[in-house]
Amino acid sequence: MPPLLKFSLSLIYYILYIFIFQHPPLLFVHYFIGIIFFLFSFVLIASVFYAHYGAEIDLSFVGRAADSIEQGGKKLAGSASASIEDARSRLYVFAEEMSAEEPEAGVYEKVKYEGSPEDQGSSSSVYDFMVGGNFVYLSQNDPRWRDLGFKDGDSIGIYGCGPASLAMIASTVTGRDINPYEAAEAMYQKGLYLPAQGSSHAIMTDGLAHFSVKSEGFYEYTPEAVISELKKGNYFVLLTKKGIFSKSTGHFIVLAGLDENGKVLIADSNSVSNSQKSWDIETVLSQAKHSASSGGPLWLIQGLAGM
Repeated sequence: MPPLLKFSLSLIYYILYIFIFQHPPLLFVHYFIGIIFFLFSFVLIASVFYAHYGAEIDLSFVGRAADSIEQGGKKLAGSASASIEDARSRLYVFAEEMSAEEPEAGVYEKVKYEGSPEDQGSSSSVYDFMVGGNFVYLSQNDPRWRDLGFKDGDSIGIYGCGPASLAMIASTVTGRDINPYEAAEAMYQKGLYLPAQGSSHAIMTDGLAHFSVKSEGFYEYTPEAVISELKKGNYFVLLTKKGIFSKSTGHFIVLAGLDENGKVLIADSNSVSNSQKSWDIETVLSQAKHSASSGGPLWLIQGLAGM
């Protein structure tokens, strides 16, 4: 390809990329039209010019410029792809790998259920407990709803930490019997749960509001501020990064109270053992995923004392 033509086409690609991917298209529709006509004319003129005079003019700089633009475009496209993925991870908590803990024999055996959770019988006793004596614990791995989902590949057991956390909070605060599948179904209808993808971070604001639970983003990331609210009987939801509580891109856990020594009790829908330990508040807060949206990564939940 003649270098000047290559340069022209690369320039078209670069400018269109900037306008299409970096700005709302409707805002620049008038600019699009003008640019297209200008560049089309430029390509035609450049091609004719090169055909007649290319043999007599050193156009090597044009080839170098075209290569530079092409490489710059590729780098820009790569950056845009990374930005899109980062934005996606901000909005959705993706698939959680199964808990690292070794469960008791038979607890996690794979069973495919059909129908509603109410048809599945009672859960294993390993899941039947209260965190701190008054916070309802619900596991996304409970056989009653673990394998339920909304399309092929979707299941509460893999993608349900958001609905499970929501169900625990709503059940505790409202006194209703709300299971993770019921919560996921309600969030699916509101567009806050995407099958085989995960939950929008807004599930901890708009989602809780659906069950008449008050919540808000909490921006005092100090141990003292968090402990103070827990002492009042309030709760927190924390979106965690890959680390102690998560082996993938993010995971919701609930800060459900304090033990007699002032350590934090958590409700981790993907780990019974984590939910039966006491934790240093510094350790818990160190796992926060600060790229969260919708007020996260820490949300204050009005507990029973505030109602």
